[in-house]
Amino acid sequence: MKAEDIVRLRREFHQIPELGYKEFETSSRIAAYLRGWGLEVHTGVARTGVLGVLRGEGGPALCYRADIDALPISELNDVEYASRNGCMHACGHDAHLAIGLALAKSYSERGRLSRDLVFLFQPNEEGAPGIGPAGAQLMVEEGVLERFGIGQVLALHCEPDLELGRIGVKSGAMWAASVRFVVDILGESSHGAYPERGRDALRAGAAAVVELYERLSEVLGQDERFSICRFDAGVAFNVIAGASRLEGLLRARSFEATDAIAVHIRELLARISQRYRVQFNLELHRGADAVINDTALSERVHAVLEAAGLAQKVQMRVGAEDFSEFSSRVPSYYALLGVKPRDIAQMPPLHSPYFSIDERALAIGHRAMILLIDDLLSH
Repeated sequence: MKAEDIVRLRREFHQIPELGYKEFETSSRIAAYLRGWGLEVHTGVARTGVLGVLRGEGGPALCYRADIDALPISELNDVEYASRNGCMHACGHDAHLAIGLALAKSYSERGRLSRDLVFLFQPNEEGAPGIGPAGAQLMVEEGVLERFGIGQVLALHCEPDLELGRIGVKSGAMWAASVRFVVDILGESSHGAYPERGRDALRAGAAAVVELYERLSEVLGQDERFSICRFDAGVAFNVIAGASRLEGLLRARSFEATDAIAVHIRELLARISQRYRVQFNLELHRGADAVINDTALSERVHAVLEAAGLAQKVQMRVGAEDFSEFSSRVPSYYALLGVKPRDIAQMPPLHSPYFSIDERALAIGHRAMILLIDDLLSH
């Protein structure tokens, strides 16, 4: 497939972003493309997922996985193909799925394959921990790996900190383990003019925000993160808040490490509870485990990409990915796609309303995956 055709695909899906498990139009268009190219198509997988299969000579199938959901972000990029529906592909999923479709088209034009190829278009990668199953989890629970005999899985993710023309590679942990935390604070309401007659849950929450950040900054490791992303409190301008809620995330190399961070959180909340005479309840919702690139597969991937002049070693990302549902069960590899133009110092980050990519990266990602798939099919 030509570079301009992959760009066209990416822009088509960029204009119709849909949230997790609501990717109805996205899935319909993916399935239509795959059918048009002669693939065996399966829809309704994990609710709104799609699989395209090219049958080969048997043996464990090789799979390319692309995530297809968007985020509840209103796009602020001034481009003709920008989203206008209040959602946005602000994490590169439109690029991942465009590359997946390009790969399906390219291999549909090949002759007999040495083994089956599966193109897996997964919904709801962005699902919040504790609020229903993520897309990869649901696919695994539905038996996708066994049903299609998948023995290896590859994936690619846009990386705005990596220069165009580079593929980020790393053996071992590529993405962190993810935990969503919720802290509910229960005090007692009173009139705003008489705060001494209540137990101020907003004030206790504000103290928790400040002290948690200060305390945890002293104990967090290089690959560990703690972020409070929501603080809800109060019902009126003249009422002392009787309840408040903090919500955020923990990231680390393992769930054992996130559990250790949670111990510090509980200890600090207990001290604040006594000081402000409030009650705290901490909930921890485990999300994706760390994504671990298979050792043997890493050696093959790195050799192929280094020979092509594309490989660049990277450190573990503290983002999280439900791809761990696959990588914990079959040998898998997750690479990063450089999307930053060489003449720009810094790109808008993932999950920004200004996130964008250098679209020349699409052809590079397509080429890199062709090289990897060809190598794996030949062994």
